[in-house]
Amino acid sequence: MLETKRLIIREMCPEDLDDIYAVYEGNDLTYTEGLYDDKEQERNYIKDYQKYIYNFYDFGIWLFEDKVTGEIIGRGGAEYKRYADDTDGIELGYIVKKDKQRCGYAYEGLRAILDYIKDYFDVKEVNVRVHRDNVSSVSLAKKLGATFGNEDETGYMFGHIKL
Repeated sequence: MLETKRLIIREMCPEDLDDIYAVYEGNDLTYTEGLYDDKEQERNYIKDYQKYIYNFYDFGIWLFEDKVTGEIIGRGGAEYKRYADDTDGIELGYIVKKDKQRCGYAYEGLRAILDYIKDYFDVKEVNVRVHRDNVSSVSLAKKLGATFGNEDETGYMFGHIKL
């Protein structure tokens, strides 16, 4: 799908299942897009995601693959979300393997994804939702251009990135 200096950003497929679970291992970060406990359920979810999300929207949550090693080091992207107040929007999300964090991969991958969305879709802004205690993600969102507004009772901050 996309390529950066260090990453291939591509669709996930059922063959990536073990690599996707490896991204979450030992990762104590809260990521809004969790995995099923049952790998077979996750495999079916990936198949449906390929069929209904990638094919319909032409974007979604993709994998971050290291160009040199081929290792899946994370995943990220943007998805349409419907919110509790009956509004909807496109929301950015990501997770990077614990041993690959703080190396700039998330910024590199998400910057490419935001540029793709800006260039190919009639989208003016993307939403972000980050827990206030996740200082690295708050910083990353701000580096990507996010401005934050309200915060909910669970400590999640909501913001927008203008494209």
